[in-house]
Amino acid sequence: MKSFLSQALLVTLVATATSFGQTEAKTKPVGYESITLNANQFNIVGLRLQGSTVASGALETIGTSSVTDNEGSFATILSASKTYILEITSGTLSGLTVEATWTSGNVLNTPDNLSAAGVTAGVSYNLRPALTLEEIFGTTSSVLQKGFNVSNADVVWIPNGAGNYDRYFLRSTDNTWRTSGGNAAPNVALVYTDGIMIEKRSNAATLVLSGEVKTGGSTAVVINGFNVISSVYPAGVTLQNFGLDDDVKKGLNASGADIVWVPNGSGNYTRYFLRSTDSTWRLSDGTAAPASVSLTPGIMIERKDVAKTFTFTPPSSYSGL
Repeated sequence: MKSFLSQALLVTLVATATSFGQTEAKTKPVGYESITLNANQFNIVGLRLQGSTVASGALETIGTSSVTDNEGSFATILSASKTYILEITSGTLSGLTVEATWTSGNVLNTPDNLSAAGVTAGVSYNLRPALTLEEIFGTTSSVLQKGFNVSNADVVWIPNGAGNYDRYFLRSTDNTWRTSGGNAAPNVALVYTDGIMIEKRSNAATLVLSGEVKTGGSTAVVINGFNVISSVYPAGVTLQNFGLDDDVKKGLNASGADIVWVPNGSGNYTRYFLRSTDSTWRLSDGTAAPASVSLTPGIMIERKDVAKTFTFTPPSSYSGL
């Protein structure tokens, strides 16, 4: 997989946006990214560009299955048929992201219990629409091969949070997204901190993503076993600056440590671990890793310990965006 989004492009787009009189607080850097989907292999992809922020403010009430913004005018901007991503942007859990829906009023419905998680009243938030399979990959026209069933189509594997995956394909007879069993699956939402796997059975193709750039920290729950993770930030993110040092389990060697699997573009991976004796990144054979290892859009984290919330940090250059 190759990313063609450069820091220069980000800076250019930000400068363009601010020149039209928008305030710095409301200006969001945007850009595009091209990702190569290699033929006849599993491609790990991270959605590193997001839908634009549609609402922001403060949450006065944190409930067990909902949150409330007393000043929120959601009826004019939200749709009851869409899934949104709620991001906490202040407090001790800044960077936390959860799915949210809206039905009426100034209340957002959250399947996750944010009160139990420790989110407190008064925190600020951003709300953006979750991108769907249709929006990312298309329907009538798509970079993926369609098929009559899952056995002869390209397949999108989405982690379900329990260590398994839900699989989807684009059916050729009616250009609709289907589960691996053939059931209709419209508007399946994707959360940008999750990576996805694309099983490319056909020719190589280029997936072009566009949207808003995340400039703040992010969090994701990493469970025991293999986790497909987005590297979140579309330019400049490395093994050394992604914030992994504070969260991965260190080890004397690769057998006792968490392993970060970085795709090498040929269907294989380069594996890294953080050595406990000196807190240095090492290749799986124990030799020193390069001083700066660029992360592909999607990576895998092999967690050897219990589930833990990992905090991901943007490159320092993002502070000016």
